[in-house]
Amino acid sequence: MAATKGGAYLCLKERKEGTAYSFPGSTATRASNKLWRRLKPDCSERTVSPRAAQSALRSSPDVAQSSANLIAPFQEATMNISQAFADLNSRFVELVNGHDAHRWAALFSDDAVLVPAGQPSVIGRKGIEEWAEVATKIWNHLEIQQGHCSTDGNVVWEQGTWTGNINLPDDKTMDISGNFLLVAEREASDLRIKAHTWNVNWTPQ
Repeated sequence: MAATKGGAYLCLKERKEGTAYSFPGSTATRASNKLWRRLKPDCSERTVSPRAAQSALRSSPDVAQSSANLIAPFQEATMNISQAFADLNSRFVELVNGHDAHRWAALFSDDAVLVPAGQPSVIGRKGIEEWAEVATKIWNHLEIQQGHCSTDGNVVWEQGTWTGNINLPDDKTMDISGNFLLVAEREASDLRIKAHTWNVNWTPQ
């Protein structure tokens, strides 16, 4: 593999006679090089335009299968994380609506950080449970709308929106909503919350 004039392309040379193809440096990966040599083993020397090269590679069944094999693990990982967060969100909502502070706090890791909207941060599962003993009592209903999920090894995070209804001191209730960010850590097949924060968009009554 050698750079052609001007350094704009990388030239792929076959062991067989007279085969040389040029690709943009950004797309001349080892995988595509091997695939191209399999597709065009007996061609005469010439420079292939980036568009022509990419078109030929995409049109090959071998390339399509190889691309699918490369993409599949990422799609599966994304789907798994999305489902894991869906399960966590469902459990989160169930426990808040059930006013179960103890089991809700158990969703968090021992060293988790909770940053409630407009309140001081709470550190550690024990402190989170003490905070929840009061906080969960005001909730009549909570719903979570899952948004984008991402992962980096064992650390995963999710952003989304939420809506709910809470009790007010004057025996009235109020609809509220907001956005949230949740960071979790994989524990076997489960997720344990490491950090959680949200804002509140007060709904006019």
